[in-house]
Amino acid sequence: MFAWTYHLAHASIMGQEQIIYDKAALQDNYKEHLSQMRLLAKKLKTDLKTGLPVIDKSSGGLEVSGYQITSLGRLLLRRVGLALED
Repeated sequence: MFAWTYHLAHASIMGQEQIIYDKAALQDNYKEHLSQMRLLAKKLKTDLKTGLPVIDKSSGGLEVSGYQITSLGRLLLRRVGLALED
C-alpha cells in the first residue's frame, strides 16, 4: 500500500485515480490472502522508542511494514519450478 503513495499524490493530474485505487486494493488483497495461507509472513511496524508494535489508527489492527516469504512459500515455489535465489 505504501508503494502507491507517490502515484496517488499525482493521480488527479493524470486522471487515473480510481484505476490506481483499484490496483492497490487488488495488490493488498493478494498479499493478505497469501499471508492467510501462510505463504507470506507479515512484518509488523514497531515504535522505535518503545519497541512495541504500532497500532493502525484507521483499522485498529497492527500496522504492517512489509511481507517476507515463509518456508512453506519457498517450498511451494521450488515445487512449481520457481525457486528463489537466496
